[in-house]
Amino acid sequence: PKKIKGKYAILHRLDTSIWLDLVDSLSFEEGRWIKGNIIMRSHQEQPLAEKIGIAAPPIETKYGWLLLYHVVSKKGSHRYYYVSAALLDVDDPTHVIAR
Repeated sequence: PKKIKGKYAILHRLDTSIWLDLVDSLSFEEGRWIKGNIIMRSHQEQPLAEKIGIAAPPIETKYGWLLLYHVVSKKGSHRYYYVSAALLDVDDPTHVIAR
């Protein structure tokens, strides 16, 4: 893990969105990350998306953090699962540059 502005950036999913928490330590206490910020919501991806979540740890590039994420969508009785990518600002990963 790499610190951003002196804190660890933790990406996770609560409910149907991708959240980001900036924490001082990597202590995994129950309920600790509920104070984070939503950076990507499922319905922003597409109206039929049920949920999104990170697919792999982000990769730091000269353009920003490359984040692979998965999306689950439902059409009729079928569910579709696919992978997409987003670029997060290297200094402020709460800012999504592109999807």
